[in-house]
Amino acid sequence: MCANDRVLCHEDFCRFARSYPEKMSASNVLGRLRDSHPHLDPDVVFEEARREEVCPFEVQLELAERADAIVADYNYVFEPAAALRHLAGEDLRDAILVVDEAHNLPDRARGIFSPEILEEDLTLLAGRLRLQPGALFEDLLAAVEALGEILREAAEDLPEGEAIAEIEPPRDAILDLRAAWEPTLMTSGVYRPSQAVKVNNFAGGAADAVRRATASDRVLYYHEGINASVILCTNAESHELWLRVGGKVDASTLDMETQVLLGLLPAVLADSGARALVIGHGSGVTTASVLAGGAGATDVVELEPGVIAASRWFHAKGQGAGRTMVTPRAHRAVRTRGATLRPDVRHE
Repeated sequence: MCANDRVLCHEDFCRFARSYPEKMSASNVLGRLRDSHPHLDPDVVFEEARREEVCPFEVQLELAERADAIVADYNYVFEPAAALRHLAGEDLRDAILVVDEAHNLPDRARGIFSPEILEEDLTLLAGRLRLQPGALFEDLLAAVEALGEILREAAEDLPEGEAIAEIEPPRDAILDLRAAWEPTLMTSGVYRPSQAVKVNNFAGGAADAVRRATASDRVLYYHEGINASVILCTNAESHELWLRVGGKVDASTLDMETQVLLGLLPAVLADSGARALVIGHGSGVTTASVLAGGAGATDVVELEPGVIAASRWFHAKGQGAGRTMVTPRAHRAVRTRGATLRPDVRHE
């Protein structure tokens, strides 16, 4: 389903990914496809998307969210990393799921949750990375070669003379290798055009712009959740805090006025003691402001538990402007519900 000459999903390398939202809006490709076809085959979607120079795969995903019926592979429901957003978790309660050839499902499930790494694949990947210029690809190559060495050392423990054998995987060594990647680099959010421009301008257009832009960041908390990566950073110069979720800054000590007013204004306009709903926990300061404004029971919907854990730095004594807004009562009032709201609960 990739229309590019190589599978590299980045605006700098794929014209079908470049300016995707703008081109989708201007072309009305989704509406045109739905109006002109009673059902949509992958080939039809591919050709139409390629004609408009937008990513066929992303168009297919957007159409799937609007479809009444979908025919797809098992992994679009059962594999956490690939499942369609509207067919995951609690949302499945609203769908009728028909599993064809269900006797194949146990083997597929074992495959989904038992990933494999082949040495020949690592060798092929390393060869491709050597052909790419730049410090980033050099770092990637070093990581791939280190992983290959870890697997070769583990293979030395396999019993000789047996066609099939089993040992414990080198989990600790692989996790140590993964930890060597700089979290600030991997969560810099440069997949977002505005952030990419900001980082590039900060570093003066240098080839290692991302590394330079994040060089002074100090990580206070990092977590890779099911829904997003969560990182809380500060730096030596300003002692400010910023929370990035999926590479996007969702809260910081630089925009406390916005976070406070976002909670206070609705609270003072509502009746005293009204039940409140806060969508997205962030730093927790907005929730504290809702409570300070006179709200009653307050429900917080947050998809990623790591955000709750990271927000504690905003509440701790001596940590930035957030310390004056958060009280123990706010913590007791906050309840994480996940992604589903109860229809019988009314929020003012």
